[in-house]
Amino acid sequence: MSEPLLTVKDLVVDFRTELGDVRALDKVSFDVPRDCITAVVGESGSGKTVTGNSIMRLLPESAHVTGEIVLHPRGEEPISISSLAERDPRLRSLRGGLVSMVFQEPMTALSPVHRIGDQVAEAVLCHRPVSREAAWNEAAAMLEQVGLTDIDKRMRMYPFEFSGGMRQRVIIAIALICHPQLLICDEPTTALDVTIQAEILVLIRSLQRKLNNSVLFITHDLGVVAQIADRVVVMYDGQVVETGSVRQVLKNPQHSYTRHLLASMPDAVTDPGSDFPVNRLLSVENLSKSFAGQEVVRSVSFDVDESTTLGIVGESGSGKTTLVRSILRAIDPDSGAVRYNSRDGWRELDGLTPRQLLPLRREIQMIFQDPFASLNPRMTVQAILEEPLIIHDLGDRAWRKQRVAEMLQKVQLDPGVASRFPHAFSGGQRQRIGIARALILEPRLVVCDESVSALDVSVQAQILDLLADLQAELGLTYLFVAHDLRVVRDFCDHVLVMYAGSVVEQGPVEEIFANPKHDYTRLLLSAIPLPDPDEKLEPLNRAELNLAEL
Repeated sequence: MSEPLLTVKDLVVDFRTELGDVRALDKVSFDVPRDCITAVVGESGSGKTVTGNSIMRLLPESAHVTGEIVLHPRGEEPISISSLAERDPRLRSLRGGLVSMVFQEPMTALSPVHRIGDQVAEAVLCHRPVSREAAWNEAAAMLEQVGLTDIDKRMRMYPFEFSGGMRQRVIIAIALICHPQLLICDEPTTALDVTIQAEILVLIRSLQRKLNNSVLFITHDLGVVAQIADRVVVMYDGQVVETGSVRQVLKNPQHSYTRHLLASMPDAVTDPGSDFPVNRLLSVENLSKSFAGQEVVRSVSFDVDESTTLGIVGESGSGKTTLVRSILRAIDPDSGAVRYNSRDGWRELDGLTPRQLLPLRREIQMIFQDPFASLNPRMTVQAILEEPLIIHDLGDRAWRKQRVAEMLQKVQLDPGVASRFPHAFSGGQRQRIGIARALILEPRLVVCDESVSALDVSVQAQILDLLADLQAELGLTYLFVAHDLRVVRDFCDHVLVMYAGSVVEQGPVEEIFANPKHDYTRLLLSAIPLPDPDEKLEPLNRAELNLAEL
């Protein structure tokens, strides 16, 4: 067997804190072979990013590192990355030269005040003694190689003028322009829509083959792993629990944690179903909304039946959030009608004053995307859950305390946690608190705005199971806003597909997924990464379908 490009052996990382040392990595060992893509997969807190940052020597001063990280460049002596002093000039030539990194959030990785061309050219100037003109020309060629068009114009633009997918292409260009032998990609597609994610995955794979380098691809998504990787390193709680070829690990997982991750993929989530009688609960007719003269939602119409789940899907910029905010009267639509079948009969929400809306707020609640941002960090769980009851003047203090305890039990949390603050909980536990807050007023319609997209796959499965159980028990109706079609397919009864502010297709989930009529729906479906190495990703071409990037 040929010598690997990178060897990590017995890597241990401890972070010094006021409460003592916290071990992030515990004797991590693996190899990155030459000319292939190795995926590091695991949930939040497993140590994936710390591993990548250790290789790049980007850990903070509070980190204490032991173990070996050795790079074996072609035609050069091995370099012990872990032994290099912080001011060693070889460290600068290593970063961006031999080893480079693509970060998760392209907007924060790019300077907002420098032109795209200057930022790409800077990477050349930092590593090679060339003229600024030569660096600029190299930058233009690299941007063309990563799939950008109209290069002269793009080079003179700023990051805020680019879409998320275009910004990530720029980051990839910066990372590859000095022809590194190892490219580390830290969740490079997590923040992107599914269609853009598919394009970036295909790009990384094609560039790896073209440039004959190695890629260490950090992700939490086994679907992505199956589509891009040759080998897999599975991490759990700071340790490597399984390694092997992608086919070996995904088809025949040996460790219980790997099997747990595979079982938690969205297609393993049970269909919610409901035994409640079906009645129309919400009717939206020709709803439109514009901002600064630009129509963001165009004549959207749909109905939602009681005790069912309607998935609203589309990329960023498709109008999903504006549509939901208009329905909830968080903003006022320009035209159209929103009718809600309340406990007191049908009401037109778009014609009600804030005071008239207040009683209906009890019946329509929302679960937000980011559970930490949606919970007041200065309030205890008791105060957070009690607040809606106080606003609606329900019960005395003793009754409210009992109601909070009941809701915590309903979302599978111990009532004893009511005295704690949000920072004391994991992401999944915080989302359970958010669900409890939404349900404490006994609503009939619950809007889930990307409510599982920020969660690890196993926690996501638990929350979806909880939502399904609550729907079956309470007869809830869900408006489920999402960009992950795998979740929509397995959780929703009906789906509404939005593109550029319009509904391009809607119907039963089984029908839409089996026989999509609109090109945009087919584009979305073709971009879904499946956790099966035999089902390779072949996304449709957006340009050939005459579909503009949003």
